[in-house]
Amino acid sequence: MLTGLSASGKGPSGKDPTGVAPAAPLVSLELRLTPPACSATQYPMYSIMSAAHDIRSGRCSFGPGFTLIEILVVLAIVAFVAVVVPPRLSGAIEGARLKGAARELAAELRRSRTLAVERGRESVLTLDTSRRRYVPPGRLERSLPEAIDVRLVTARSERVSERVGGIRFFPDGSSTGGHVTLRSGAGEYRVDVHWLTGRVRVEP
Repeated sequence: MLTGLSASGKGPSGKDPTGVAPAAPLVSLELRLTPPACSATQYPMYSIMSAAHDIRSGRCSFGPGFTLIEILVVLAIVAFVAVVVPPRLSGAIEGARLKGAARELAAELRRSRTLAVERGRESVLTLDTSRRRYVPPGRLERSLPEAIDVRLVTARSERVSERVGGIRFFPDGSSTGGHVTLRSGAGEYRVDVHWLTGRVRVEP
């Protein structure tokens, strides 16, 4: 008796007429291996380093970074600089102010001498040591830095009071002479005026 074949090539019973059991259908399987996450807590000495997986070896690899010891060293250096540098920087600034004040006063004294010679009449620079201010001839009052102590030594004839006095220049270039001492924690400068020549110079 002949048995007919269905469209699928199988008999009515669902079996292959050849008597061979059909092969099981193939299933596509994709296996993905996910390596364990690299945790910084597993590597305390590399806690500030970037961790990444090495796919080939399956191990964690670390990129450039810093160890705890290196960070502590940097912090110690920063703390040392913060303690040492500001006082020195402050002293340098104060010293520059003192030097600048001495040079400015000397320049005004030289100008006073020049005016006396050019105009043919006396000129006086007046200094108030208590208020740290002085008045050049023909100009407005000027102030010295608050941190500076001022001392004036001048001729008795030029003393206005215990704290106020002046240095006078004559048409021939000479002067009553004297000196002004400017002092602070950064040092001391003396502005000296020669009585005979009227020459002004700054001495540290």
